[in-house]
Amino acid sequence: MNRHHRKGRAAVKKMSRKQDDNRKHGAIHSLTAQVMSVILLTLIPIIALTILLSGMLIRAVQSELITAYQNELRLHMQNVDSRTQGLEEELNDTINSYWFFFSGNADNPQIEAFNLHRHLREVRSRFDDVTKWMFLVSFTPEPDAMLSYNDDEYTYADSVSVRDYLCSLPTEEYGSRTYRPHIIGEEPYLMYSVLNQEKTVSIGFLIPARLLLAPVNTDGNSGRTFLHCRGGKLLGPEGEMEEQVSDLPREGILQNGREIRICIPSSYENYSFVKVLNRTELISRLPVLQRGLMILSLLLILIIPAVWGILKRNVLLPLERLRSAMQEVEQDHLDYRMTEERSSQDFRYMQQEFNAMAAEIQNLRIQAYEREIEKLQIEADNIRLQVSPHMLMNALNMIYNLALSKNYKVIQQFTMCLSDYFRYSLENHEETVPLSDELRFVESYVNVQKIRFPGRFIY
Repeated sequence: MNRHHRKGRAAVKKMSRKQDDNRKHGAIHSLTAQVMSVILLTLIPIIALTILLSGMLIRAVQSELITAYQNELRLHMQNVDSRTQGLEEELNDTINSYWFFFSGNADNPQIEAFNLHRHLREVRSRFDDVTKWMFLVSFTPEPDAMLSYNDDEYTYADSVSVRDYLCSLPTEEYGSRTYRPHIIGEEPYLMYSVLNQEKTVSIGFLIPARLLLAPVNTDGNSGRTFLHCRGGKLLGPEGEMEEQVSDLPREGILQNGREIRICIPSSYENYSFVKVLNRTELISRLPVLQRGLMILSLLLILIIPAVWGILKRNVLLPLERLRSAMQEVEQDHLDYRMTEERSSQDFRYMQQEFNAMAAEIQNLRIQAYEREIEKLQIEADNIRLQVSPHMLMNALNMIYNLALSKNYKVIQQFTMCLSDYFRYSLENHEETVPLSDELRFVESYVNVQKIRFPGRFIY
């Protein structure tokens, strides 16, 4: 038992040294830290490179898309400028042709007005892609308007609404030779007009905003296009927008948060086209490769916790349980057994082998104890055997001396006690014996000593 105690203390000291070494190395040398370091060192450069490449491609494609939209808007503005400039020239030619009417010196104003109305109808039909309304407004004696419009798109009720609106405008709204925004019956227009010197007659045309914006608003994913007019008004196909646009440049690109605004001004007039692009919509129009890179970047970011979770559940936690089980064995808890948990086949095999190893160590330890006890018993027996020959020599000398004195009765008594003593010592190897046998053995021994040393023993 003393040797077992020494072994136990040695095992405890060894375990303490190992624990001190583990604390000395720190958590950085643990398997968990090393696995996490490998994952991060492997995936982070790949993720960073993928994000960098996808960002560069996205910016490049966005720049190309913005440039394409800008060129499309510029070409459309050039076409609109060309057509409106032609319409303005036709209007000036009309004023020159009917100069007497506009100056108030016509011989027959009614015939001139009739001819002028027919002429305006012909001009409007030639520029039907630009204007749907041409008008002639007279301010004397009462405001009145003569209209030429496309009756395939507008009704008589629409013409009444336009006539009433034109007659309600003050004279200052006419004759500016610029394009001014107006909302007539919820529909936005750009109005261009010329006022005679006497301020009695004005001639001009109305351009529906939807007509100008339709060619660049065909694709709903390409953003929305508006007319930016003098005074900061923003006209859409369906009416005036409430959004503040005072910070818009005359020409160029303004990037503000999630929106990108492309401004293309008219070369001749005081209005601009403004296309508003949404960054999210632009990304949705990116090619499959660029979107694939973006998705790959996001997936790689999500892979890190996923891979870590899988490794932790399937590798690190089983290893941690195995390490804890080994520490239990190191602390002489030989009856400790690992419980089978859901894990890979390899770890289940390791758990089974550990339990078998722990059981075998426990059996070996028990066998070692038994061998130790057996060895101690043998040593005890040897001690007894070492004492008995010495006593035997003394006994033989005693018999010899008694024989010289011819005391045969004492020789017989001495020989019988000595025989009982040696028989019990040499034949009995059990750990537990009856008390009566032990008492007879003691009595035989004491009788031998009484004969050897007469008068010295009393019991």
